[in-house]
Amino acid sequence: MAKKMIATSVLISIIVIFTSGISYALTVKEVGSELMVINHDMLVSVCPSETGQQMRDQISKMIDKGMTKEEIIDSFIKEYGEKVYAAPTKEGFNLIVAWILPFLVILIGGLFLYYFTKKWQTAYEVNNNSKQELQISSEEQEEYEEKLNDELKKYL
Repeated sequence: MAKKMIATSVLISIIVIFTSGISYALTVKEVGSELMVINHDMLVSVCPSETGQQMRDQISKMIDKGMTKEEIIDSFIKEYGEKVYAAPTKEGFNLIVAWILPFLVILIGGLFLYYFTKKWQTAYEVNNNSKQELQISSEEQEEYEEKLNDELKKYL
């Protein structure tokens, strides 16, 4: 019984020691999916160009050196500027232009659309009401027809 306990605890210790060293393996595709190829409108992870391959090789070398995903992305941003980053950063000018402004434009556009639709609807209702007020009685209709016929007789 004691030998079973010792064997079990040794086995558990070995498993804990070896599995604690396993870490999440960073891939070129994972990093490349967050970076754009310079002078191309494609992600590094899928771009078939020579520049894309060079950037993937550079990422691979950085991963081999033990750099983290954030460090690799930061080094590319330092080298090529923010245009290499696939998604705009959520700070400063980019926060306003890329993240807030589109939603604000949609909201304002919706409000304008609502306003003008209401305005056109009320104008339509006013026109319909004024048409109803222009209706004349049958007596007036007969009087106008008589005058029209008299005028036509003069000239025809």
